[in-house]
Amino acid sequence: MVKNNKGFMLAEVVIVSTVIITTLVALYASVNRLYMLYSERSTYYNIDGVYAIKEIMDYLFDDNRLNNILSSDSFEENNYIFLVSNSTCGNINGVDLSLDNGICDSLNSLYEIKNLVIVGYSDISTVIGLDINNTFKDYLEYLENYYSNDDSFSYLVILEYGDDDNLNYSNLRLR
Repeated sequence: MVKNNKGFMLAEVVIVSTVIITTLVALYASVNRLYMLYSERSTYYNIDGVYAIKEIMDYLFDDNRLNNILSSDSFEENNYIFLVSNSTCGNINGVDLSLDNGICDSLNSLYEIKNLVIVGYSDISTVIGLDINNTFKDYLEYLENYYSNDDSFSYLVILEYGDDDNLNYSNLRLR
């Protein structure tokens, strides 16, 4: 008597195929999630932006410029102030960032700064309501949700930079 193994072989192929497909789907889901986290990290926490903010803050800490900005009428009225808006350096309370070693112009040419804003920690939603580009609004909403439970900081310095096709963002919290 001859045994018929054709049905067993078919069942074996179906089971092995199911295991392989399930493994590949799980692997794809993991790699896709990692890619999304990497993409968010490279856009929202770009190291070049951190260095740019650090250089700007070092400049603002010299000669008490930051306190002059935070005590200016413009900041006290709105609880935010744009130091750079639409790639244009501002003049805040007599502190012209385009002068004095050309810090604003040099950083603007190096990083292509679009917007640089100092905002009160709890007033991010005020800046979201302004007439700014949608990607910057998305980043501000991300920050508002990300920092919603942390009130140990008073201000955020938020930077948007890069060319129009590839905008990057960074922030620095101030006490």
